[in-house]
Amino acid sequence: MEHIEASVRSANGRLEKLESDIVRLSQELTRVRDNRQADQERLRHDLAVAIEAVSNRTGEIDELRAQAASLAGAIRGMQATEHALDQRQEETARRIESIRARIESFEGRVNENGRAAEEVMTDLATLRTELGRTVEALHTVRENHAEQAGATHAALDSLREAAVEPGHRLARLEDARRSEEVVFERIHVTLGSLAAVDQSAQAGLEKISRLVSENEAGLREEIVRVRGELESAVRTLRQIADERMVRQQAEITSAVDSAKRAHDAASRFSETSNRLRSQMEGALHLLQTGERQRLERARDNAVRELRAYDERGTVDDSMAQAPEPRPTQLSRDGA
Repeated sequence: MEHIEASVRSANGRLEKLESDIVRLSQELTRVRDNRQADQERLRHDLAVAIEAVSNRTGEIDELRAQAASLAGAIRGMQATEHALDQRQEETARRIESIRARIESFEGRVNENGRAAEEVMTDLATLRTELGRTVEALHTVRENHAEQAGATHAALDSLREAAVEPGHRLARLEDARRSEEVVFERIHVTLGSLAAVDQSAQAGLEKISRLVSENEAGLREEIVRVRGELESAVRTLRQIADERMVRQQAEITSAVDSAKRAHDAASRFSETSNRLRSQMEGALHLLQTGERQRLERARDNAVRELRAYDERGTVDDSMAQAPEPRPTQLSRDGA
């Protein structure tokens, strides 16, 4: 009887100890649950901060993308401006070629006018030479007729004085003298006409020479002026093109540098965000794994104690007095 009472008291003591162990395990489970909730709250807070940072960085990335798009638009605008400048240069080159062709045409016309003037002057010189020869021949004829007229007058005078020839022969001689005088007058008229023609030809030649000289001088002055204007326009266009090209190259270089810096910043931010996300995910995984392991260990200890009590009717003192599991460094630090 006493042995049964002692067994009952021993069993009651073991039950009390088991109940205390169960209470202690429940408290440990509660504390572990509270720590887990606190760690989860800290992790949520850290994730919210990281998400906010990522959102801010996303805004910066959007701004950088907008700047890159603006720079790309500026580059396209500069390329369009450069294309328009090339078209203007091509059009200017075509105009220059057209003006050069006109200048060559003017020079050809000047040369043709010069050759025509030379031909006219040659013809006039030939005509003058022929007129001179004709005048000399007429002068010779006039001198011959004058000599013949003198000889006829002398013969008439001698015949009159001698009164030897009959009257009809004298009349024929008079008729011959009058016909010679008529021929002599015609020769004078012809000489006058030839002199007028010579003067008119000389005046026409001088006028043609003057017109050719004036036309040639005017054309040469126009050619010189147009060439000067073309050279000035070409120099101005080349200077403008060089300045625009230098400025556009500087702007393109600056835009490319800005785009590269923006791309580098976006790449660094992306790497930082990925690294932070992987770290947060790793911390959350470690936290969840550690808490799960702690809960599994506490559950296994309680199951072993209950099995030991059911099997032997005693509680394993080593298990009952097992040291309290310490929270992990991760659970204390909160990721």
